[in-house]
Amino acid sequence: PLQAMAAIPEKPAYNSYVYDYANVLSDDVEQQLIQSAKALEGSTGNVIVMMTIDTIGGMDAYEFGTETIRQWGIGGANENNGMLIFATTEQGPGENDVWIAVGDGLEGDYPDGRIGQMIDAYMMPHLANGDYTNAFANIFSQVYDEMGGEASGADLVQPVSTDSGEGISLGFLIFIVILYL
Repeated sequence: PLQAMAAIPEKPAYNSYVYDYANVLSDDVEQQLIQSAKALEGSTGNVIVMMTIDTIGGMDAYEFGTETIRQWGIGGANENNGMLIFATTEQGPGENDVWIAVGDGLEGDYPDGRIGQMIDAYMMPHLANGDYTNAFANIFSQVYDEMGGEASGADLVQPVSTDSGEGISLGFLIFIVILYL
């Protein structure tokens, strides 16, 4: 319990949807994430908070996420519909944590296995290059679409393509077949 208290930052006096303690997100995308998360809460009631932090002090990522949701009161008290997406930046090579913690109200849609798949698909390709901005933009865009958020004029963060340009495109393959015929 003492370790958990030491690693979890005190809830700020201001409410936001993005807490970039590690200062690794671009300012413009951070503002878009805040607007989009606000639009999501307005249209679905679900609350997504994103955080970058230097270290979680040796805590397990699951425990850190769950305790932060509880201590900060992320999501409605009755609905338990909060989500915390966080990543550490300074725990050492190969030791940084990335996790998505969900309140009980979202566990049915986002069990641990699904969360792991989402992190692998939408965040890790960018985090491997130290690109926290696109990692958070991609995962948020995916969750926003899945939850059925409605923007109401908000300038939503657009997902970044994870296509590295490697491989053969479908158009090129069709061209080769036509050429062959």
